[in-house]
Amino acid sequence: MTFENEGDEWFFDVLGNDIRRKIIQLLARGPMSMKQFTDSVNVSRQAILKQLEQLRSKGLVDSHDMEIENEEKKKGPPARVYNLVKFFKVEYEVNPNFTEPLVTRLFLLPGDIDEEHDAEARKTYPIDMRQCFEDLSRLDTDINDLVVKHRELYQKKVELLNRLRQRIDESFEDEEEKEILQYMLAHPAKALEGIPFAEFASAIPIRPDFLEAVLKSLQQHDYIEKKGEFYRIKQTS
Repeated sequence: MTFENEGDEWFFDVLGNDIRRKIIQLLARGPMSMKQFTDSVNVSRQAILKQLEQLRSKGLVDSHDMEIENEEKKKGPPARVYNLVKFFKVEYEVNPNFTEPLVTRLFLLPGDIDEEHDAEARKTYPIDMRQCFEDLSRLDTDINDLVVKHRELYQKKVELLNRLRQRIDESFEDEEEKEILQYMLAHPAKALEGIPFAEFASAIPIRPDFLEAVLKSLQQHDYIEKKGEFYRIKQTS
């Protein structure tokens, strides 16, 4: 798995566990008690607690004691209620230019709600249900328009990538030269600004001295240029 942003790996470690995924799906619907978890997840209480702790340590889940109005009915320690405190959205990119998926974006959005303020707002300003539904409908339309626009832009990107890949395949026979240019294709912004030698050495499994020779060959072909410690795509006249 290749990550555009360093440190994204932990998120996929979290999602790599079936129990944690199920817990997140359940919490996305609202807060839940341990009894609700055990009724919905077919594993032991200890297994659920272990995975909840993993999610809590990553800042995705929080918990608090359940409030009981009649204290006389309370027996033993108070029940715990768990809730999701982060909303997240992940976008991948998979196309023929990458040997592995590329994580293009990972959003972690604060999900905390000031319950006291929200309760007061509901008392002072009654919710107009019809207006809320009209707002939801408009937001759905706006989101759908963005999805359509994203699809159109992505198609243009794929077409441009395919043309560039064909140009590279026709212009070069050396596989290492192709691999370097393919890496630059996968990171166009970096390729324009400049990629350090160390990054190429980390991403492409060839000897450093051979890598240096390949980069020099690409410079001689006028595809890239070296500026200080960085290699970037050369502007052609």
